[in-house]
Amino acid sequence: MNLQEYPKELIKKRNEIEGNFVMSLFKQPELIDEYNNIKNGEDILTEDAIFYYGIAQNMYKLGYQVLDNVSICTYLHDKDSLKAGFERRGGFKTIQDITSIINIENIETNYDELIKNNMLLRLYEAGFPVMQNLKKLNEMNSEEIYDFFDFKLNKTVSEKIEKIKSVSLSDGYDSFIKELNQGEQIGFPVASPMLNKRLLGIHRGSFMLWMAHSGKGKTSTAIIQLVLPNIEQGNNVLILANEQSEKEFRLMVLPCILYNKIGYFKVNRSRISQGNFDDELNQKLIEAANWLKEDGRGNIELVVMSDYNISKIKKKVKQFSKLGYGLVILDTLKPEKENSEKAWAEFSEAAKSISLMARKENIGFVATAQLTPSSITSYYLSENDIGKGKAIIETAAQLVQFRFLFNDEKERLKPYTFKKDENGKYVNIKELHDLDINKTYIVIFTGKNRWGDTDTQIVCEYNPSFLMMKDVGWVNISANGSHK
Repeated sequence: MNLQEYPKELIKKRNEIEGNFVMSLFKQPELIDEYNNIKNGEDILTEDAIFYYGIAQNMYKLGYQVLDNVSICTYLHDKDSLKAGFERRGGFKTIQDITSIINIENIETNYDELIKNNMLLRLYEAGFPVMQNLKKLNEMNSEEIYDFFDFKLNKTVSEKIEKIKSVSLSDGYDSFIKELNQGEQIGFPVASPMLNKRLLGIHRGSFMLWMAHSGKGKTSTAIIQLVLPNIEQGNNVLILANEQSEKEFRLMVLPCILYNKIGYFKVNRSRISQGNFDDELNQKLIEAANWLKEDGRGNIELVVMSDYNISKIKKKVKQFSKLGYGLVILDTLKPEKENSEKAWAEFSEAAKSISLMARKENIGFVATAQLTPSSITSYYLSENDIGKGKAIIETAAQLVQFRFLFNDEKERLKPYTFKKDENGKYVNIKELHDLDINKTYIVIFTGKNRWGDTDTQIVCEYNPSFLMMKDVGWVNISANGSHK
């Protein structure tokens, strides 16, 4: 719809809303990167704002860090049409007059006002009862409007108002047995056969913690163990990231496919990062990229959250769960304000909120998190190694913690598997395996697991240069660090 076709009450502050947001970017151009989801002509609709926003975007792309009179005149020097439009709107004095009274600290509020007004326009166009509720909606922010209509839709269409109700556990097992037989209690797959058998996958409606020490492979192992097997099975995976960038994730996902699915091992991950490919490597990387796009593959969607908070996480999960994303990975779960006195109490509340959301949206939610630095020399990992935030495991259905094996363990540990008989069935006879002192191994602890055992640990060979993991066997490490 043309802007003038909307009710006047909806657009009466439109010039002010767009002007405040766009002129904030003229005052501090580096914010253009942070708010690059705003599309000119799609989210910015008034003629003057489209004009100024276009200039700001183009100048910033060309490398201008300050949008002052000199830089704008330089940019417009050979652009007669733009220059005429700029002068017709009052030249640089118009920008100067507005930016002089804008407080850049209000940029997030200005942004939310723009998002909120766009939501109301689109909801109105879609037939939602915007005008009937306009007074109430004008007092809300964008997230509150989203929740308001989400509730209205559920109430009207799905009748999903939660009510406390009882069920009889003395009957109803005929259908439950059929569900069990069809494998409905098996969750999203994990790449490690041993860990997958232990966990029975990542379950819908549940919250799992995936924990290691800082810089010890939480994200890369999550790509190998959780993302790769699921997209291969056609499951869509949403990654919410607050520490690493889009390029850093691409530099994990693409090599992971190259090594694990294309089977190309002539160069390691570090060499790929250096560029200057020969024809063979370039072709193999293209093959890896094409593997991701093949029919039947699930999609990986990444949301980089520069402004990390639980309410935004919940909003994104709601949005993508409705689009068929059943597995969500948050990298990394941490307190919103780590230096706050209440940080760890808020951390526990955040975990509780995530757990409830996973149940409500019927998704499998995995959060990577850091083990306490004091446990870096510990042989045995437990809930005590989560630090002050260990209350978060109360809401987790599964706790997976891992560390690298120490050299002395490589020399004395002998992981075991079980032998198979002539029919290929496992028998209760252990087969011991030697470890190579020159290789890297990870030992996985499952300190909490609602679907299986927790006692023994799993040793995997891990090659971070080629993003590969393979099971070696089971071990028994006691709580005092000794090995049985």
